[in-house]
Amino acid sequence: MATIQDGYVYLTTGTVSGDTISGGTTVDIYVTGIEHQIDKKLGIREWYISKGNATERDPVTYIRDRKKIRHTIVIKGYIVSDATETRQDKFNNLNYIIGNGTGAGNRRAGTFTVVWGTQSSGNRYTYSVNLDKISIKDVMEEGELKDAAGNTIPGEGKYSKFEVTMNLIVGVDR
Repeated sequence: MATIQDGYVYLTTGTVSGDTISGGTTVDIYVTGIEHQIDKKLGIREWYISKGNATERDPVTYIRDRKKIRHTIVIKGYIVSDATETRQDKFNNLNYIIGNGTGAGNRRAGTFTVVWGTQSSGNRYTYSVNLDKISIKDVMEEGELKDAAGNTIPGEGKYSKFEVTMNLIVGVDR
């Protein structure tokens, strides 16, 4: 069971109820940015006017709404170790959730839930999503690592984290 905290995004195959996630597999990502992108497909037909007819009438552009809308959520953040899981465990769980697990029985496909914000803060967002694209970069740094609340995560010297950028498509499987 995971407790939802501000400053983190949670990817889960479990059930979200209140400020907790139960069952399934869950990965928390320390978030540095969330962006919504809405793409609406339009059919555009432009009319050309020849040089000889340029003064007769203004060109008209016809637009046809194709009623196709794509909602993408871009999440940027870090996967880091905490008291319950190493960053490698979280990385493996992330791969399982997005359908990229290895070994027999470790692959899953389809939608999962992304959630951020606490109910008590009134800023809760929950979407059913599927992965469009992901970039994972291994980062080594010197110094202290802090969580979303500003608390120092134990460990001295060099630490490693995964920098994650993912594009998630909002929708349901058919």
